[in-house]
Amino acid sequence: MDKNITVIIFDFDGVISQSVNIKTEAFEKIYKPYGVEVVKKVKAHHLANGGMSRFEKFKIYHGDYLKIKLKDKQIIELSKEFSKNVVKKIVKAPYVPGAYEFIRKYFKKYTYFLITATPQNEIENIVKLKGLDKYFVRVLGSPLEKHENINRILNQYKLDKSEVCYIGDSLNDYTASKRCGIKFIGLGLKKMNPFPHKVTIIKSFEILL
Repeated sequence: MDKNITVIIFDFDGVISQSVNIKTEAFEKIYKPYGVEVVKKVKAHHLANGGMSRFEKFKIYHGDYLKIKLKDKQIIELSKEFSKNVVKKIVKAPYVPGAYEFIRKYFKKYTYFLITATPQNEIENIVKLKGLDKYFVRVLGSPLEKHENINRILNQYKLDKSEVCYIGDSLNDYTASKRCGIKFIGLGLKKMNPFPHKVTIIKSFEILL
């Protein structure tokens, strides 16, 4: 970890919690009635666009794949159904190797924030049920986009950008960090990641313990 870093912003799915597959299965379940081909498209898009809110994904999947324009009320109902299918499973999901140990070991050294595309109320509930809430100064989710929440934190807490980094596992995380002018660390295997070659990448938190 860069010696200048004093603040760490974490993504959640795929960075702290092994919950990416749980959400993939939830999307598949919702779109299963529309056929195998639609499910394939939904799954491919979802996996390629980690960090995008489910609200935006529902608009794309219904609009592009089903030619159905959703009303706000319908999106809310789909989100409720999605949430019902995932929350309990995510609370029980294992941590990404080394993530919990890293958070617990260094939370007095670094100031922690969590920013995710998961809806605000849902992520607050999940973090509390997993017993992680004591470690984070703020937990922020959608409907605000990640770059908006990063800027919200930077401004509210008057942080020096050179001392802040975001740890994520998606291109969305990288672009949000770059847009806000903070350091980004990609989590995952180099041969499987979507980041530009100049990005700092760690295989797992275990190497930082």
